[in-house]
Amino acid sequence: MRTHSVFIVVLLSSVLAACQINAPRGEDSPWSRIPENSTLILHSPITILDQAVSAKIQDGEVMGFRPLYTFDPWCEIELWLRNQGEYVIQPGEFTVTRVVESTTTIIVGETPQLALSGQGTVQLGMGGGEGGGPGFVRNMTEMFLHSPNQPEVYLMTCSYDSGEVWIAAVEPLSIAQIRKTLDGLFSIRLARPGGQPQGAPAPP
Repeated sequence: MRTHSVFIVVLLSSVLAACQINAPRGEDSPWSRIPENSTLILHSPITILDQAVSAKIQDGEVMGFRPLYTFDPWCEIELWLRNQGEYVIQPGEFTVTRVVESTTTIIVGETPQLALSGQGTVQLGMGGGEGGGPGFVRNMTEMFLHSPNQPEVYLMTCSYDSGEVWIAAVEPLSIAQIRKTLDGLFSIRLARPGGQPQGAPAPP
């Protein structure tokens, strides 16, 4: 019995080691994180439409009234308050003060139904009991922003929808995926590990 146990442990260790060898590394890893005190650098103005509080971005373009393909990564930049008339976010730098990742299951259907969130909260989705359609999982990375020159801008959320119905099966967006989604409009300057901005003096 002990021999079988040792064999199983060795086999599992080998499988896990193989997975680690083949797992993506660095910014391509789904477990890579944008650290606090990183900087989002906006290179072109973004117009927030009248009566809106946000603008959606996909493949480096502001989508306006065009539909998103939500199963590919997309991002949304938000203001604190709904504006009267158009609001233009000017090129500049925005410091990432906090990063929150969450995953929510949304059930598609005809009548309101509560959906389970990966952070222990409950969100309202659409479902209909037997008449409800299949669900999907939405993964979100929220980056809270600060700019002394544009304090109205406070949040960048990057998301994608997965056909998986189990939260545990959905991987977070990697840094590389977020870069690609914003490429051409924003660039990202990562802080050093520990939250120090790039270019800051190293701690003693």
